[in-house]
Amino acid sequence: GHDNRIERVKAINCGGGSNEGFTLTVGSDDPVDSTGNVIADNIVENLRGGWQTAINMFHSNGGANYHISGVVSGNKVIWNPTNGVPISGQVAFGGWGMGDVVFYNNLADGTGSGFIDDSAKNDGYTIRNNKFLNIRGYGLNIGGGGAYDNIKITDNQITLKPDAQGFFFNGKVNDAVVERNIVDFAGLALPILFNGAVNTVAPVLTLNL
Repeated sequence: GHDNRIERVKAINCGGGSNEGFTLTVGSDDPVDSTGNVIADNIVENLRGGWQTAINMFHSNGGANYHISGVVSGNKVIWNPTNGVPISGQVAFGGWGMGDVVFYNNLADGTGSGFIDDSAKNDGYTIRNNKFLNIRGYGLNIGGGGAYDNIKITDNQITLKPDAQGFFFNGKVNDAVVERNIVDFAGLALPILFNGAVNTVAPVLTLNL
């Protein structure tokens, strides 16, 4: 479909169980590009464990070079820790099969990862002017099976818990631009890791050590 919108929703106590779950998501499986989609001004709180991405935009035919495009903006994903609830796999924002999707002015606080894209063919999405705070796993985790071309990651603020990593490029990331991001890390946190990334523009990071 086209021109789908999720706006001004508050979702509480969602969890993914043993399978991957998605709290607020716009997606398509039609053999055409999906355009004009919006996920804006929503709040997701108290992720309850399991594999869970709070806010997500995808095209399930991304492997066939169909893409989804749109805007993800003004959303807040806040993980309020509860004893006994693991954070492994809990992600604030993500997607796959993305074309011209712009993620901007979003907040993630205390989640396992701020952003993930690890499958299908992606070309030309942007992550800018977001705050990924108190991240416990990866600030941004991009790459793996699929293709990740022409991605722009600019002007984001990332703060990390000990042992977390700011950026993880996990292969097949091509012609990315990573500029003017602030990464504030504590303890053994690592600002950036590469795993088979190809032709990635050297990141320009401001590190608060």
